[in-house]
Amino acid sequence: RATDVNNGCVSFTELELEIDLLPVIAAPEAIPPIEACDDDQTGVQTLNLTSQQEFILNDLEESDHQIQYYETQTDAQNNENEIPNPEDYTTASQQIFVRVTET
Repeated sequence: RATDVNNGCVSFTELELEIDLLPVIAAPEAIPPIEACDDDQTGVQTLNLTSQQEFILNDLEESDHQIQYYETQTDAQNNENEIPNPEDYTTASQQIFVRVTET
């Protein structure tokens, strides 16, 4: 039912409703941890966070999605302070949060 706001006349029409669902990424427990040996015993490692993208995307098409990496859940939720170079991320031990968006 559609109502003309100018004159109040009512008419009926058929519309096609499209719903775009959010991408369904993997649950955290389904993503294997990134592990590295601390050969130089500094307690710090450089890791490639993007190496887990296949698991994160959970069969979603990589070319249709963007993955961003963050050090805190708040940053991921607010889309702030993205890790600038996830292919070369240096850390002692850090839980990483991801944000996946369709491109």
